[in-house]
Amino acid sequence: LQAAARVGLPEAELTTLLNKPLYRMQPAEVDRFLAWQQVDQPQLRQRIAALARKNIGQPYELYLLGEFPFETDDSQPLFDLTKSDCVVFVEHTYAMALSASWREFFWMLQRIRYRDGVIGVATRNHYTEADWNLANRWLVQDVTRTLGAPTQPYRQRIDRQAFLKKQFKIDRPQPVQDFDDVFIAKQDVAAIESQLQDGDF
Repeated sequence: LQAAARVGLPEAELTTLLNKPLYRMQPAEVDRFLAWQQVDQPQLRQRIAALARKNIGQPYELYLLGEFPFETDDSQPLFDLTKSDCVVFVEHTYAMALSASWREFFWMLQRIRYRDGVIGVATRNHYTEADWNLANRWLVQDVTRTLGAPTQPYRQRIDRQAFLKKQFKIDRPQPVQDFDDVFIAKQDVAAIESQLQDGDF
């Protein structure tokens, strides 16, 4: 209640927001909730976990976001709070946890989703390991090799030009990339699970 008073949020409205799933909120409600949460939970990892839990039950839909109305190559909208897929869920959760208002959330979402925050289908971080993780090094750090579990190497051949042409019917010349990385196999995850923290991606 003290945090609510500090941001001018009446007790009755706070109660309503606390009892409402995030995916059922309107942008104005998210704006008020984020302002309160920044004050109430000053630790970033706590906010990430709280927001993730507040979205339990959110409907899942794959490939649901695009760049409309900024671009017409992908007619899906830039945001949709009512549903998400795995990457969208992470992007929304991190962007909200880093923000104290709807305006900040929307700006942060574009910074996380696009290289240098430039909105466009060709600048979207399509490949998690090769694009998203690297473009968001200011926010996340890959700890796979530091957890003490055996890692498995893999190579991914990334042809962004072919992907954009097949998926969105646009031709943007880009070189093919051979991307090398490592992962922890499913059977080895239990051994390092205790090292994982709230807020890890």
